[in-house]
Amino acid sequence: MISKFCAVLAAAALAASLATACSKPNQSAGSDSSQAAAGPGAGSSLAAALGDPVRGKQIFGANCAQCHGATGVEGGIGPSLVDEKSRKTYPATVAWIENPSGAMPKLYPTPLSERDVADVAAFVQRL
Repeated sequence: MISKFCAVLAAAALAASLATACSKPNQSAGSDSSQAAAGPGAGSSLAAALGDPVRGKQIFGANCAQCHGATGVEGGIGPSLVDEKSRKTYPATVAWIENPSGAMPKLYPTPLSERDVADVAAFVQRL
């Protein structure tokens, strides 16, 4: 199960890299379709495939709501996470949860497991 997750996550990271590369200036006219294929909507579908947002909401409530608000949209000590998917792809959200910077506490690998992180990331990507 873990190796399948890692393979899909690696594919997601590659898709995110391609989307970034395709969106750089001076791209050829044919690159527009590549960007659309791996662009903004790619993270949301990957989140649905990789994490369980319903379970992620429960984990978020128990571990993240103290700073980000009960549903993640209110904010508080931490920022509101509304439309986080426009700022971070699914793989970037996972990476941030696993290794945050600033005042956000590091909750991975304890108390959050790899699956917990994937589920919370899926939930956050839907806000």
